Amino acid sequence: MIAFLIRVGGVLLRHWVIYGFYEGGDATGYYRYGLYYAEFMRKFDFSFLQHIQEQYGRWWGTGAVTMISSFVLSLIGPTQRGEFLIFSMLSLSGLLLFCKAFQRNFPNSDLRKYARWILLWPSLWFWTCSVGKDSVILFTTGLVVYGYTGKGKKVHWISMLLGKTFNRLICSFLSVMYLKSDLFSMLY
Repeated sequence: MIAFLIRVGGVLLRHWVIYGFYEGGDATGYYRYGLYYAEFMRKFDFSFLQHIQEQYGRWWGTGAVTMISSFVLSLIGPTQRGEFLIFSMLSLSGLLLFCKAFQRNFPNSDLRKYARWILLWPSLWFWTCSVGKDSVILFTTGLVVYGYTGKGKKVHWISMLLGKTFNRLICSFLSVMYLKSDLFSMLY
């Protein structure tokens, strides 16, 4: 509950910092284009994908976050703070998946202490309280770790592969890291 309330406060603080000190930022662009493309999504007109391709030159990275922003805004309507809160909850979900993975791997350790550290760590709640790659990467990495720890000695493939796929869409350099880790795990 405290982690949730910190993120609600973080959304307000992050919004104030973005507009009070920086006069906008990446989140402003995601919101602006997200609103524009959300109208296409509401009409099930997927021609906006061509616009994203033309605008960014690709669908991954910034283009992928713009598509996620469009999807969120097509569901909740035109509210930037609401969008910040959705992305903040996405990152919180990723951290909770880390907690679950920790619990599975270290059943005799103090989960509460671990959870307190990662859920209340300032960098993990402040920077992920707005629309951007950070919050999505934190969630998808949580999916990867949760999937890898699986249940018992079995890997939870769906979580892991979904996490890896979306991680690669957001940040292409992670593809190289995952490829190395996949090859390493197959060899050893």
